[in-house]
Amino acid sequence: MSRHATSFSLCLLIACGLSFTTSVEAAQPSKAELAKKALDRVKPVPAQASRPRVNGGSILDRIPRIDPAVTSLQVRLVRKISDYEARIAIVGVVKNLGNKDFRSSPGQQSATLLRRNQGIRVPVTIKQQRFTNLDAGESFVVVHQLTWSTSIEFPPSFELFLNYDPDIRIDANPNNDDAIPANNSKKLDGMKLNEIVRQLLR
Repeated sequence: MSRHATSFSLCLLIACGLSFTTSVEAAQPSKAELAKKALDRVKPVPAQASRPRVNGGSILDRIPRIDPAVTSLQVRLVRKISDYEARIAIVGVVKNLGNKDFRSSPGQQSATLLRRNQGIRVPVTIKQQRFTNLDAGESFVVVHQLTWSTSIEFPPSFELFLNYDPDIRIDANPNNDDAIPANNSKKLDGMKLNEIVRQLLR
C-alpha cells in the first residue's frame, strides 16, 4: 500500500471515530435534562390538613354535649390546733365542662363525698350535695370540715363522685345525659393528705 493510501485510511478512521463520539455525546442527555427528569420523579408531599375551626374553636369543641365532672378534690387548712393537729376542709369542685346546660329533676343526681377507712371495705358517706341544674361552665363546691391528726397511722382516703339515678338514661330527658362519665370522680389518698397537712402545719 502506498504512503498516500495509508494517510487516506488514517484520516478516514479518525473522521469515523470523531463522528461516532459526536453521535454518542448527542445521544447522552445533558445535566440539565437529567436534573429535570429527577425532579419529575419526585412526588410532591401533600400539605397536612389542619382540623377545621369554627368561631375560634375546633368542630369537635362545638359538638353539643353535657358534661358535669368532678374537676378537683383538695385539702385546705382551716385552723391550726397544735403542731400535729388541725381543723381542715376537704374541698371538691363539680363543673359542667360541656357547652350545653344540664337540666334535670330533683333527686336524680348528687355529688357524694365518701370516706374510705383502711381495712374496711364499705365506705362511709359523709356528705351528699344534691343539684338539679348546672349551666355550661357553671360549677359548685362541696366542702366537709373535720379535725385531722397527723399521728394517725392509717389515715382514711376520700372520694368525691357524681351519683346518678339508675334510670336517668331512659327518663326521656336528653338534657340530663352525661356525655363523659370517665371524669365523674376524684380521689384523695390518705397518706398524701397526711403529708399535705404536715406541710401546712410547719
